[in-house]
Amino acid sequence: MIQLQSGSYGEASLEDALTRTEKAARDADLVVLPESYAGFGGLEARLPWAFDSDAPERGPTVAPFVAASRQTGATLVLGGTPEHARDGRTYNTALVVRDGAVVARYRKEHLFDARLPDGTALNESRHTAAGAPGQDVVVDVAGFGVGLSICFDLRFPEHYQRLRARGADVLLVPSAFTRPTGEAHWEVLLRARAIETQSFVLAPAQCGTHGGGRSSWGHALGVDPWGTVLADAGDSAGTIVVEVERAPLDEARARFGPAQR
Repeated sequence: MIQLQSGSYGEASLEDALTRTEKAARDADLVVLPESYAGFGGLEARLPWAFDSDAPERGPTVAPFVAASRQTGATLVLGGTPEHARDGRTYNTALVVRDGAVVARYRKEHLFDARLPDGTALNESRHTAAGAPGQDVVVDVAGFGVGLSICFDLRFPEHYQRLRARGADVLLVPSAFTRPTGEAHWEVLLRARAIETQSFVLAPAQCGTHGGGRSSWGHALGVDPWGTVLADAGDSAGTIVVEVERAPLDEARARFGPAQR
């Protein structure tokens, strides 16, 4: 899991994400980037960096990672990047890249429209189109089912129950949680999703300030199926590693029984 302090959309943010990904992929089966790994900004800033739905591999925020996946052999998850939507907005889309191709995508379903305790209003839906309800995207990585979500989806436990029922063993939550909500709810929600589904939860994150008054909580976490925090990236950019094993999954699930739809 990679934790970033991305700036605005541009080559600097993208190069930082790519360099860290290539380094991590030398020793990992799975490398996951956070939401907004290619940068922050409004619709006008995002549109030049958005990929076309029918050609994601050629998108400016995607193509370098397609090449990296081919070179390293690792599965890469691009935690949230803009995709052109038909109405002129963009989707916030997570892509799974393997062997030089995009093999799966998930469009963020639950958008962050909220007023923070400090009075800041964030309206993601103003410039972002929501993905279709009920997306249950699970891919195989090294024999484990890996389920996709993005950031604000974390507050909707039914999403993760569906992923578990579809065979997910590992739940990904790439995020850019704001500081106020992150400090209050980030860890407890991630641990709850792990406990409820008896799954590993891997949550790469954004940290620090990004310009335009935006700041993120950081603390990328890895959580085991019993709810124990295995790794915490703290509040600065970096990479954390979690070893996903079958035994903790089997033990936790034997105690609680099969997943419920």
